[in-house]
Amino acid sequence: MGDPVVVAGGTGAIGRNLVRSLAESGHRVVILTRGGTSREVGGTSVQYRQWDPYSGKVPIDALDGGAYAVVNLAGAQIFAPWKAGYEEEVVRSRVLSTKQ
Repeated sequence: MGDPVVVAGGTGAIGRNLVRSLAESGHRVVILTRGGTSREVGGTSVQYRQWDPYSGKVPIDALDGGAYAVVNLAGAQIFAPWKAGYEEEVVRSRVLSTKQ
């Protein structure tokens, strides 16, 4: 199995494609997700870890043995209705999860 890659937001529109490509290339993929494992992505080399991007903590077992790369695609959906204040939520969701 290839080098481990951790993908935050790996169940989203972009993340699903990245995870599938990584898994097909032989990488072990760990997806950090708020929603558990309700959506299957990739294949047997994909693991899911529940994660709250605002908690300031990454599940320690997500990094067992280290990681070749960490990719953050987490954040509020951009394909949602942009009502008052939503722009701030989109920015906040990306900035805060990256600081963690």
